[in-house]
Amino acid sequence: MSPEATTLGRTHENAGKHLSGHPLAAGARPKDHLYLLPHGVIYTSASIANKATSRSSGCILLTAQRDPFEVTIGKQVYEHTALAIRPLQERGLRAENCQLVSILVHPTHREYRRFRAIASPGCQSLDRDAYVAVDDLLQSAYHGQLGIQRASELLEKVIAITVRYLPQVRTRDARSELIHKMLQEKWNCQISELAEALGVSQDRMSHLFTRVVGLPWRSFQLWQKVSAVGSALGSGRRLAEIAAAAGFSDAAHLSNTWHQAFGAAPSRFFNHEVVQVHYGLQPEVALLTAAPTPAPEKVQRACPHCGERLDT
Repeated sequence: MSPEATTLGRTHENAGKHLSGHPLAAGARPKDHLYLLPHGVIYTSASIANKATSRSSGCILLTAQRDPFEVTIGKQVYEHTALAIRPLQERGLRAENCQLVSILVHPTHREYRRFRAIASPGCQSLDRDAYVAVDDLLQSAYHGQLGIQRASELLEKVIAITVRYLPQVRTRDARSELIHKMLQEKWNCQISELAEALGVSQDRMSHLFTRVVGLPWRSFQLWQKVSAVGSALGSGRRLAEIAAAAGFSDAAHLSNTWHQAFGAAPSRFFNHEVVQVHYGLQPEVALLTAAPTPAPEKVQRACPHCGERLDT
């Protein structure tokens, strides 16, 4: 932790009360914005309060207006204006009226392993001043004014700045490069496809995947399912249909997994009065299995909000 990080010294129990007691006044706040991009997500919110979430993606938290937010890990509460969080790290978050911009770095991103290398307690404080060059983009993202191309630009610029503060990882070899290339070209790639391409058994491929990507294959599969649900936002399908198509046992299983990852039920993200979704997913992004009812062959290539297409 850098000197910027401040340990507030609350117990876990007190922090939980503090988080859960934060009122989010209905109708008195601007919309949240969710930018769905090929290898990451940008999510903005006026106020967030959740006690325990954990996700497979790496996370960068920034505030557009530089006011601090609070993150709870274990029994400690830390105050920051910029923070990177290790994938699969359980943490609570309280961000009140500080224009939070949350950037998720997916396992398919080339810099993902840098986030997996973050040491205990599972977060790395960042210098908020290092992001001054993207302040205008952060403000535009918060107000929902970014097109997909500029959202992609913001995501990559923020990641490039952040990795300066993260641990180095071992240089990739030829097999590592092939695995990353396949994942970037096809995010829902299966273990059998990777094993065949590398000429190894699926069991060996599973171990190799964990070493190269930094994430166990089972966790990656769960991320694939959650991402498949994200690709169905705005599709008009019922939650049960989306759950079945994405590989969840039922709608309850989907809801519980989504809530654990994002701190709110899927219905919140399907409600355009609360969250404005900006679509920037590549054409190959689709549900992992055939939908039980007829559906469009391809996910939208252009954001219905701004009409901008993402280069493929």
